[in-house]
Amino acid sequence: MRILNLLMIAVVATSTAPADAFAGVASGTGIALSKHDINTLAGAARDDQQRICAFCHTPHHAMDPSAQDYMPLWSHNLTQQNYISYKSPTIEVDARNITDPLAGPSRLCMSCHDGIIAADQHYGDMATGTKFLTGDSFTPEANMAIGASGDLTRDHPIGFDYTKVAGAGANADGTDKRIFAADGTLTFRGNPAVLVRDQLYQGRIMTCATCHDVHNRDNNNGGADKNYFVYAPLKDSQLCLTCHDK
Repeated sequence: MRILNLLMIAVVATSTAPADAFAGVASGTGIALSKHDINTLAGAARDDQQRICAFCHTPHHAMDPSAQDYMPLWSHNLTQQNYISYKSPTIEVDARNITDPLAGPSRLCMSCHDGIIAADQHYGDMATGTKFLTGDSFTPEANMAIGASGDLTRDHPIGFDYTKVAGAGANADGTDKRIFAADGTLTFRGNPAVLVRDQLYQGRIMTCATCHDVHNRDNNNGGADKNYFVYAPLKDSQLCLTCHDK
């Protein structure tokens, strides 16, 4: 499955460091020196061996992989917040209800973006963390949830079954005719063979990683100054129009 090959999820954190700290780092150039390289995050404690991957992953003694549904040799503490999801008539119908908004890689992402666990904390040692993301989704250092309540009601919904929402039927049958089917072929990152399904966790669940390429390999946003680690350009809303038929 493409999503598992692409996304052995790295830490999700952004920086307010001066622009020259990331000079020359562009979309698709890898995680080193990107805004997800925690060693370059302003105010963060560097890894004592200047490792990059260690902020999220470890080759040995990883956290218990049975703790969650997606734990790729994980070494960073997991968020414990209970999140309130975005709601709409489409995703609230019967089996489309969000039972776990942080299914798959989203829980790993929010382990930095919850504003409670430090972005530079790793190897399960909470004492190593000094840099907390305390803003909201409109700030460069984004704590995506609003306050300690874990409110995600103003953010794009995640954790729902995309395949049960999308479709060509009328809204009355619970599908949204303005969302492309998961089997739809898309021109995505310049590749006309990519399907929506390729970006869904387990081929069906919408997650943070459906849109965001945290390792900055297939990132196609363009420009390091506003690098949001997304798979399709924001220009002309190409990212949105990947799934939304508007």
